Amino acid sequence: MSDIPPFDQAVARYQDFLASLRLPGEIQWIFREDISVKYWGRTWVRVPIPAINLVCARQLYDVGRQRDIGVLLNLFCILNQTACCYVWIPNNEEEANRMLLRGLKLSVPNSPRIAKQLRRRTLVTVTHFLHGRTQVDPQLEDVPLRADCEFSAVGSASWQP
Repeated sequence: MSDIPPFDQAVARYQDFLASLRLPGEIQWIFREDISVKYWGRTWVRVPIPAINLVCARQLYDVGRQRDIGVLLNLFCILNQTACCYVWIPNNEEEANRMLLRGLKLSVPNSPRIAKQLRRRTLVTVTHFLHGRTQVDPQLEDVPLRADCEFSAVGSASWQP
């Protein structure tokens, strides 16, 4: 295969990388459906984070590993001393080259954002108050959709993240 290690080894390496930057080593895998970015620079993460996210992140990682054109592990935000991270894989070699991605890449933004938790009972209130005030966030576009992680299609040539 490639220089891309198995998922568990990559996660251990990423946790060491986060610790070296004095960031939380506990990781929760997130997808775009778990995040809400609103005006005033606030980032909200819906909790509890679904347990299926780990399975989906692992499968997405394995698809990238099989394609052998690169896998990115990136921190999106910090929530209650937990690193909320995501797996990103390029669609093709051209996209990998644009992102300077070859093998496994571990990444953290210069200033990690601090998120607030959004529980189901407060979701209705906050959503009503902030209705229509969603902020366009370029970094959010990189976070994959869990809905795209169809377990029957993951690993097949037709699956596109």
